[in-house]
Amino acid sequence: MRFVYDTLCGVPLTAQFLPAKDLTCGSTLIYLHGGGLILGDKNDLPQRYRDQIHAAGHHLLLLDYPLAPEADLTLIHATLAEALDWFLTHYQSVLKLSSPNYYLFGRSAGAYLALLLSHKCPSMHQKGLISFYGFSDLSLPELSAPSAYYQSFPTQSDSSSYLSAVPLVSASVKSRYPLYIHYRQTGTWFQSILKRPHLMAQYSLSKDDLARLPRTFITASTTDKDVPFSASEHLAAHILDATFHPVENQYHDFDRDENNPIAKEVYAHLIDWLTLS
Repeated sequence: MRFVYDTLCGVPLTAQFLPAKDLTCGSTLIYLHGGGLILGDKNDLPQRYRDQIHAAGHHLLLLDYPLAPEADLTLIHATLAEALDWFLTHYQSVLKLSSPNYYLFGRSAGAYLALLLSHKCPSMHQKGLISFYGFSDLSLPELSAPSAYYQSFPTQSDSSSYLSAVPLVSASVKSRYPLYIHYRQTGTWFQSILKRPHLMAQYSLSKDDLARLPRTFITASTTDKDVPFSASEHLAAHILDATFHPVENQYHDFDRDENNPIAKEVYAHLIDWLTLS
């Protein structure tokens, strides 16, 4: 079931609701996709993981959000705050759920957005937070400086051809990954997502901010070349109720392949963690 929770310059922002069989129990995992805020789609969560979440009795709500650089981070966050408010207002009347309890679940940049939303929009109904290879600090040198890893890719010099005249809420790897590579090669990713640099601190989480977050499940690879593993270590060190499942020698989004045995193991741990809620 798909619902429009907001519009942006005439572009609908939708939430796709995927309920478990029993609407009277379980919590809703509100999912935010990755893609460096530049690309991606709300439907990128592999089917195996959806099935596991449903089998555990939980529901999924997959959210659109506007992409950068056409949309600034301030707008991206404000839009997701609207989506969260939409869920809390309509969980019963529209979604037919008995409970407003939810988890914010993000992968990569989606995990950053989930952390930010948890910090800026706290709710008694949020039962936890799920961060797959996420980060909480925009000032990380690995994110704000030119990336040696991405500089090993063919140079992407012309970024204008990848931009859109209207807001985008989804974009394929083929259509936008070169733009992301360009930003990472030139160290301009931060400037592309936040037009007012003086707001960096407001859109990063301090140690005290992390300490006030709800219980959190964290995973990341020790050999991640996109988002530094240390970012997840930092989360695990400062979130008071954190469960950390690091994996070794995997690429950034190691769960992209739903047949990866390491990813299967991590999702089994996630389901166990949800069960303990």
